[in-house]
Order: sequence, then C-alpha cells, then structure tokens
Amino acid sequence: TFGGASAPMARPSAKQVSSEEFAFIDDDDPLAVRFASRRDTFAEADEPPQHVGRDSFRCQLADLDVPSAGRSFPVMTGWRGAVGAGDEVMLQGGPSESEWRRWKVSKRTGDDVLLKKGREQAKASMRSANVALPPERRGISVAQLKQFVEDCNARCQQGGVVDPREFIVEPDGTPLRNPKFYSSLCFDEAPTWLVSDLFIKADTLAARVPYVDLLPDGGLGTVAIHVLHTSGGRFMDVVDAVLNHASDDSSVVWISCFALNLHRPEGVESSICSVASPPVQLLVVDPRTPPLQRLWVAWELYQGQATARAALHLWPPDLLERPDGIHFPPPAEVGRICKDWTAAESMMADFPEDSAVPMIQKAVLNAAKHLLISCVKFKGADSLQAAAAYEGYGTLMAEVGSWREAVDAFGTSLAIRERRLGRSHSLCGKTLLELGKAMSSAGDARLAKQKLEMALRIAEGREVGAVGVVGAAPGNVNVGRTLDALGVVYFALGMLDDAEGALTRAIAILEPKIGVDHEDAARAQLHLAQVLRARGRSKEAASRLSVAAAVLDARLGSDNPDTQQAASMSREAKRAAVEVSSPTASSDLAASRASLLRRSSQSSQQSRKKTPTCGCGPVSCTVM
Repeated sequence: TFGGASAPMARPSAKQVSSEEFAFIDDDDPLAVRFASRRDTFAEADEPPQHVGRDSFRCQLADLDVPSAGRSFPVMTGWRGAVGAGDEVMLQGGPSESEWRRWKVSKRTGDDVLLKKGREQAKASMRSANVALPPERRGISVAQLKQFVEDCNARCQQGGVVDPREFIVEPDGTPLRNPKFYSSLCFDEAPTWLVSDLFIKADTLAARVPYVDLLPDGGLGTVAIHVLHTSGGRFMDVVDAVLNHASDDSSVVWISCFALNLHRPEGVESSICSVASPPVQLLVVDPRTPPLQRLWVAWELYQGQATARAALHLWPPDLLERPDGIHFPPPAEVGRICKDWTAAESMMADFPEDSAVPMIQKAVLNAAKHLLISCVKFKGADSLQAAAAYEGYGTLMAEVGSWREAVDAFGTSLAIRERRLGRSHSLCGKTLLELGKAMSSAGDARLAKQKLEMALRIAEGREVGAVGVVGAAPGNVNVGRTLDALGVVYFALGMLDDAEGALTRAIAILEPKIGVDHEDAARAQLHLAQVLRARGRSKEAASRLSVAAAVLDARLGSDNPDTQQAASMSREAKRAAVEVSSPTASSDLAASRASLLRRSSQSSQQSRKKTPTCGCGPVSCTVM
C-alpha cells in the first residue's frame, strides 16, 4: 500500500515525463489509489498521483479530486466542539474568496455560530472547513506528537507504507538512485516533507484541514515552543529537538506540518508568521541549509525576535562542533534570496532586509554562544569538544565580519588543541589557517603571516613531530589553500616576490587536485592576477583574470561579489594591456592590497559552506 492507503498496489513502472517531473504509470492496469483519513473517509482517484521533485517522486495529494461532501466534519470534537462566545476563529471569504479573516464568536447555537468583526457580522457552521483556528492556537502536545510517531512507525513496520523516492540527492548535491525505492519506508530516516505527504496529507485529505483539527483536544492548549525547521531535514530530528526541550508530555508545540492546512497554500495558510510567538523559538538546523538560506525560516525568526523577543534555542546541541553545523550565507546571497522572495510572496513585500538580517544574525549568534557555554560547562573547558565548538563559533563570527571575536574564538580553540594534541597536529594546522585569515581581515597582517607560515609547515609535514596529518606532502590540497591565504598576506605586506611565488605554487597544487573549474583554484588565479597587475604585468594578469572570471561566473553566478570583481578586473586589465605601461603609484598599490585582503576574507567565508540544492522541491522548501 501507499502512504495512508489501505488498498494493495502492484509495483508500477516509472516513466520519466521531464527532467523535473515523474509519474507512476502502469501500462497494463491503471491503478485506483485510495487514501484513508483517520475518520475512515476515503477518496478515490482513477489515475495515480504525480510525484514531482529533483530528488524524489513527490506526492501531490492536494490535486486529487475529493468530493465536496468529504470536506466537512462528521463529528464535532476538539476545538470545533469547544468554541464558544468570545473565542476567535478564522473564516475564509470576503473581498477575495481565498482571503482568511479573523472574527470573534458572538453566539453559538448547535453547530452554527454568529461572528462579529467591528460592525460586520457573518454566519458559519463549525462543521465547515472554511472555519479554522487562528494560527497561534494550532499547537500539538508532546503526547500527541509521540502518538503520531508511534502510529506512523506501526504502519511502516506492517508494510503499509512504501518509499516512493526513486532518487535521493546527497548533501553535496549528487542525485543517487534510492536503493529502498518502493520498499517499506524507514520512518526514522524520512525527511519532513515526505512524512507530510505520506501521512499528514493522507490523513487530512478528506476534510482538507490542518492536522490539529483531527485531534480530540487539538487547539485547546497554549503554545510554549515555536519549532522552526526545513522540510528537507529528517522529521525525527524535529521530534528529538521537541522531546529534549519540552518540559513534559502536556507541553504544546507549534510545528508547521501539523498546524497548517497543507491542502490550502493560500491566505492564512501562507501567513504563519502572524503567529503570536511563544516565549521560545526552537531552530532545528539542517546541515545542508543555513538559517538564512530559506527566507521562510528567516521570516519566522525575524517575527519572533521583532515582536516577542522570543528566546532562541538551537538543535542539535553539538551543532558548533560539526564542520557542517551552522553557517550564514554571504551577504550578497542573502540579498538575492530576499529579492526573489519579495517578488514571489506578497506577505513578505515589506520584509525589512536591512534591519531583519542583522537581527536574525544576532539572535542566532546569541543562541550559538549559549551552545558554546553549555559545551564548555558539560564537556570541560579543556576538552577537544570545546575546541571544536570554539572553532565553530569563530567561523560564525567570521561569516558576519566580527573579526576580533573570530580571532579570540580561533585562538582559544588553538590553545586547547595544542595542549591536548601537540603543536604539530593537523587540527592545529587547520585552526592556524583560520586564525591567520581572521587576523589578516582584522588588520594584523604581520601576526597573520606567522600563523599561516606555521600552518604551512604543518600541512607540508615539515614541522618537527607532525602527527595526524592526512596526506601531508608539499602537494596536498591543504598546502594549496594555505599558500593562497599566505600569498594574500604577503601582498598586503608589500612582499610581492613572496606573494607571487606563494600564489603560483598554490595554483600549481590546486588545479591538478581539485580542477581548474573549482572556485578555490579560480580565486587563487584572481589573487595572483592582482599581484601581477601591481607589478605592471597587465597582459599576464588579463589572461589569468579571463579564466578566473569564467569559472567564478559558472560556479557562483554573476551576482557573486568575486565574479563581479573578477569581471571588472579583467576588463581593466585588458584595457591596460593595450596601453603604454606606467609604474604603479604607491597609493594605487596600497588600495590594491587592501581590496585583495578584504575580498579574500569574504571569499574564504563563502567557500567554507557551499550549500547544495536540498532537492525537496519549491513547495517543501517554502512550507517549513
């Protein structure tokens, strides 16, 4: 059976419709697919539903033709039976058929209610799906969440739910065939969007209402925790986060897939940010998706901080200790995301990007600092876990340009690792590289030079007693990246011969190892070109800039600052190459050094975390 269905299904053949769309088609016997709700109300489709998505067959249950008689409530339970005079409800209708407006119940007679809004009046039936709870009341208790997980696991273990994803996208963006395609679904590994499609949408299909409407006491509690998450992450990560933050089983949490009407994306169902934020916001971080990479999550964070100043907690607790834990996208990427979304979402047209982004970053950094403090407290101030957490915190600080704080965090991480592992360990070399780049960005190029030279000796295996160096040799990738950073610092100090030598070596190492079309190799070309320009060798610079500009444009896009800088420098170098060469003025050289130093620092943060497409499709990425 498929999803919440009870009718047996033969395995269909998969036919590709387009590069982005697939359908289940049985050439011999078209399937009649049945989807059951918990109220035993069934809807049939003569044709199987389509499955759309880059990484999977995606269930479009909302597109099924459900009889209108199935869209009302046969039994009055939960909040629908408890609503009375003075309570607020949402009613669909008004100037626009899709508009949802908030009304106050004036009088209730049986299932019918008289609603008032100022001088306006309206009548409605509590059995109608056009009446809904206000968003802030759509919570689910911890006990109900546990029961949902138990029920879903039971369905999977009985063989009642299959995995419909033919393809799954790896964290690096590589699409792979799903070895468990059309086998029993492993619920513990299922992403949130798939749980929503196979269980929540199926159970709510008949009445087309939020899942909380199906619960006997749904919507009757006060929300204590507002959970923020991406739909591409594991659903059980969300559950684990809730269980570790809720005080007891009676605690009520707000989770979008239970609170929203997944069959109605319009109106109030898109306006979850109108929720009256509870005292705690819990951000469950998907390593593939930085908090600001999905503007919906960013919007909810902003609302919680701007209106209620909710306490923000991060999950998992070892987030800072993971290399892929939590990152901020570069400012240019944030701006592009905001621009794209404000064009698509009218409710976000007034998204105050200039003030919202710093507010969100501040909230996340404060929450990260609490994680760091907890790690130091419970795992020990001199533990290797604390060293990793300090490094993760330093990375966050560097990504927002707080260089002094980044230097302090990297310095603390380095001190712990040197004491525990020895000064020549590869992890010390890694931290020295990040510390050196942060120091150069903070304006201390001379001290940065010392740190980076030490990092280079460790990476090359030349440091006495070097241990833990994987592939330590003069030609490994770590050596190439360290030489690139060192070349930038040499240039800032006016050491042009050393800068050219370091960057030339970096390119000679990086291009064979990671490819000429990799952004790190292109950036090294960009850095070397700036050194060559400063030395008056415009023709050589122009040649390298052309290559760098083409690679960066292909890899990062034309809006990326590095791409724009490379293109601009390439045009200038080509013009200079046909003019009579003249000595570079000292003021121009100083400006060139400063420009390279700033750009290199920004680039190192952008390349630290390249987030691949999550593959969960535009719908699942926006409803979180």
